[in-house]
Amino acid sequence: MIKLAQITVPRQGDDAEIQLLLGDLTKIPPEHAADILVISAYPRSYVPVPGTLMAALHNNGIFVNELAADKEINLLYQLGCWLSKPHTENLQQQFRIKRILCFEPGTREYEQHSVVGNIFRCINTFAFDVQNNVIAMPLLASGNQKIPVEKMLPAIIEAAIFWFENGLPLKCLKLALFGETQVQQ
Repeated sequence: MIKLAQITVPRQGDDAEIQLLLGDLTKIPPEHAADILVISAYPRSYVPVPGTLMAALHNNGIFVNELAADKEINLLYQLGCWLSKPHTENLQQQFRIKRILCFEPGTREYEQHSVVGNIFRCINTFAFDVQNNVIAMPLLASGNQKIPVEKMLPAIIEAAIFWFENGLPLKCLKLALFGETQVQQ
């Protein structure tokens, strides 16, 4: 993974970082290891569509449909998300993530700012555990869900800064772009 940019968000006690990365979230190097990988899906649809992160995870041995069938925490009705149980030690070593937070907005018609706010509400629910202080995510909803990159990237960055400044206890948000097309956009 290549670090393209970094924003440091000052806050009382310790600063937080937002890192913009280019790379494959199924091949996270040790220096970019994360506690939680946030993914998005259409409601209860975990089909590994070619070219998606869901397919990349599936092709590498993480089956989101199986994780969804045996969730650790299910907040689909309250917040539109669920948290997987911790991966096996082998999967944690291979992928350098401990678990997956799957965000499933309840509708396919939505504005990016409300979606992003809900993503951070989900993250906030799980971030108070000291073991969950580094989050990685792709540019959510910009693939098959077709929200333009130029709308989602600023929305995610603005929301992350807001949540960091207001006490979200993460140390780092690693926002990964996949491919030169997203970088150019």
